[in-house]
Amino acid sequence: MIVSACHNGGTSYGIRVSSEDRDRYFSKTRKNIYIKIPRKPEFSRRLTNSFWGVGREVRGSAFRDWFEELGYVKKGKRKWKNSKPPQFRLTPQGSGRFKLAKA
Repeated sequence: MIVSACHNGGTSYGIRVSSEDRDRYFSKTRKNIYIKIPRKPEFSRRLTNSFWGVGREVRGSAFRDWFEELGYVKKGKRKWKNSKPPQFRLTPQGSGRFKLAKA
């Protein structure tokens, strides 16, 4: 599935999932998911109530760090326009595990 980078205007970065992909690939019974980013250890993120509403975002410092490595964030500031966030491929690996890579 294709996901996009998101930023809350402060220090929080993450990925945004479409509502169709959220409903297809995520389970409401699962409280946490595990994400593997290239060259980083797998990490866990809690799916918040807003993920199941209009939020559809998974956030964490690992995203910010990776976006920084890729040049999308510099000195804590995002380098993309609101209307053109970077896109990535999030691949389900089974058992609540996902692999994130450049699209």
